[in-house]
Amino acid sequence: MNPELRDLIAELRTNLEADQPVTLVWAQIQDGAPADQIPADLPQSVRELLATADGIHAGAFDLRAAGDLGDLQYHLDYMPEFTGVADEPAEGLVFGTLHEEPLLIRRGTGSVWYFPAEITDE
Repeated sequence: MNPELRDLIAELRTNLEADQPVTLVWAQIQDGAPADQIPADLPQSVRELLATADGIHAGAFDLRAAGDLGDLQYHLDYMPEFTGVADEPAEGLVFGTLHEEPLLIRRGTGSVWYFPAEITDE
């Protein structure tokens, strides 16, 4: 994770805690998870993000805490063919949701994929 993103998350967390109560509208950014609580088999970029913020809840965006990632992996069973995950489900990791749709990272490449909000052909 680049230092600018880490600093931005810390600044947002501080501002949210100082100015507003935690609500779905205003968001919640948890403190980073201890290294020993982050599964070693996660992609490095996800490990770094969880070390910075062990869960981010901001309206329609939900980055799960390290201990809750297992609860999201059922999405891999329902991925459409065009995602490429159906052929190699172990290559995918669902790390959060956006509008209740899974956010997916490819373990081998680190590329992130999501379902567009548009109701059109994917």
